Amino acid sequence: MYGRDAVSQIITFGTMAAKAVIRDVGRVLGHPYGFVDRISKLIPPDPGMTLAKAFEAEPQLPEIYEADEEVKALIDMARKLEGVTRNAGKHAGGVVIAPTKITDFAPLYCDEEGKHPVTQFDKSDVEYAGLVKFDFLGLRTLTIINWALR
Repeated sequence: MYGRDAVSQIITFGTMAAKAVIRDVGRVLGHPYGFVDRISKLIPPDPGMTLAKAFEAEPQLPEIYEADEEVKALIDMARKLEGVTRNAGKHAGGVVIAPTKITDFAPLYCDEEGKHPVTQFDKSDVEYAGLVKFDFLGLRTLTIINWALR
């Protein structure tokens, strides 16, 4: 049995990354933009950057952390929230096709438009549930390249 009831896109979770968590916590604490911006700009923009890595890579971070109680409070709170799920969305090209109804394998929700089912399991969890995931984004890219070559 294939068809609409057996197909779903895959959820993806955005997490609180180092730079963003500093900005969010600073805003919630009511700090002026310039104050928060000065701290967040000290965090290197490298992929996978964490606050712990930033403290090792940027000597000014430990200095201002020790020198300013407001900076210390902001960073301490940010450390507690770093890595926490910030939002949920649809994986750009991830789709699962189940051998029976998708709800036999995974819980679903509707996307923002209310039209398309999305698994509440991420790409790792859908595989653990016994589903096979497909990356149709890659196939779309190949189609576009093929069109360009013609």
